[in-house]
Amino acid sequence: MRKKHSIVLTSLIGLFIIFIGFANGERNKPLNNNLPIYSTGFNVSSNMKESAWEEELFYKVKISFPAAEVTSFYDKEFLARGFIPYSEDGYGTRIWENFNSNTGSWDATSKPPARYIATWTDKEKTVRIVLFIRYEYDNQDKEWNKTLLVNCSRDKFFKFDHKRFSH
Repeated sequence: MRKKHSIVLTSLIGLFIIFIGFANGERNKPLNNNLPIYSTGFNVSSNMKESAWEEELFYKVKISFPAAEVTSFYDKEFLARGFIPYSEDGYGTRIWENFNSNTGSWDATSKPPARYIATWTDKEKTVRIVLFIRYEYDNQDKEWNKTLLVNCSRDKFFKFDHKRFSH
């Protein structure tokens, strides 16, 4: 009788350990869904970093400023995947900006050269996705507003530290 209780108890403890390990593994498991690419993207390259959580995607798109189709595409894609817009730390303002060398700050603009940063996070704030897009001067077209450089990255959640990047 004692042996039977011992076997049952050992089995339950084993199942409990397996369950806890599985639960922790699922919670800490990196996302396996690749970052989306806009339909007309070209020169695509991606990078997985040391951690499987970290992924970066680079590509270009021939599209006129302000590329509303691209920003809308990413909003729809990430919303469908359960991510929500995030800019509580002031990073990812979702406005086109140009660097003002007189003041040393980024000012809103309505023409390139310009950058646009948007970020999303999951509801638990364990993952942060950053979309950084800017226009590149096109030597062939001799214009700023035709070639969009797209950098989209996924990483563990972080808060942007403005103090670290000032001065």
